[in-house]
Amino acid sequence: MDPSTIIPNYQPLPLPAPLWLLQTLLVVGFFLHVIPMNMTLGGSILSSLLLIKGGSDKTSYAFRAGKGLASALPICISFAITQGIVPLLFLQLLYGPAYYTSSIVMAVPWISLLGLLLICYYGTYLITYRVLHSNEHAGGSGIKAGAIMLLVALGLGGIGFLFSNNMTLMLTPEKWVELYKSSASGLHLNLGERQLWPRYLHFALSAVAVGGLTLGAFGLYFSKREQEYSTWLIKTGSRIVAGITALQVLVGFAFLFALPSIATKNFLGGEPIGSISLAVSVVLSVVVLIATTIAAITGSNKAFVTGMLSTIVVIFTMIVTRHMLRVYSLHQHFQPDSLPVAVQWDILIAFLVCAAGLIAYLTWLTRTVWGAFNPPEITFQPKAETTV
Repeated sequence: MDPSTIIPNYQPLPLPAPLWLLQTLLVVGFFLHVIPMNMTLGGSILSSLLLIKGGSDKTSYAFRAGKGLASALPICISFAITQGIVPLLFLQLLYGPAYYTSSIVMAVPWISLLGLLLICYYGTYLITYRVLHSNEHAGGSGIKAGAIMLLVALGLGGIGFLFSNNMTLMLTPEKWVELYKSSASGLHLNLGERQLWPRYLHFALSAVAVGGLTLGAFGLYFSKREQEYSTWLIKTGSRIVAGITALQVLVGFAFLFALPSIATKNFLGGEPIGSISLAVSVVLSVVVLIATTIAAITGSNKAFVTGMLSTIVVIFTMIVTRHMLRVYSLHQHFQPDSLPVAVQWDILIAFLVCAAGLIAYLTWLTRTVWGAFNPPEITFQPKAETTV
């Protein structure tokens, strides 16, 4: 059956802003969501392992690092949820017919992720404010907290798996009728999709890498307080990032060649935006691998910062690549560029002003908090003796 006969039409409303701006906001919004999201999943995985390794020795570097990651997770989850609303709204606006249909086909698993998210969110608070800070568990709080955190990590990984299912099902309209005919219960997953597993593994590994970067960032924070602990954090985080980056080369190639042939050809020179974004990602991944390897061996702050900044750029270019995959996959059935545009200037200007103000405020807040916890070193000069 031709999927075009059952694909719903766009709503009979013009786009409220130019298409290029909406696509830019979709990509930038997802970038702002991915950073805390990866810190959450990767941080939970590493925190569980470090807490279990630290055990009851609360003075060990492993326990302290695991506890630090655990304490940051409630904030990271709140940021990830808040920032996730933005790209989801623009996704619904530009590709609503595909997104809504795939969500209906897997309705039950899709809606269940809300409950799973609430449980994981509560779990991070339970670990941070009950298990790790309770005198009742002083003997083995690390192992208990690590075990609970492992369950949280599995739950967060399950949420990511459901998202990967929906996002890949959204890109394959030809499957919708077959799945719905087999059962209208809404219990489907997209397990038969070739790109699902390498795509999900690519996402999960990148989260662990960002977790490693978070450890290294903790090391930068402690650089003026505890040099030995700071070096351990930077070396440990860099080893994680370097190892994951090397592994991502294999997973990335598997993902690339699991895509539909037209998408693979476009990424390998057939279309400029996708080809450039993928090429930049590959080149900068080499920079990340070299810089983090140096930092893992020497504990160099500069090498780690180079690797961290390069990783952030890689994440952005990979998000552009991800967006282009959506464009390639759905172009036959969905053309947002064919929709009429009626710019709502009053709402658009208000949105841009508020967004700029929020960015300025967050920048100021970050610098203020960082400065408060990292005061400049004060050197006292003895007063010169004066003679009368």
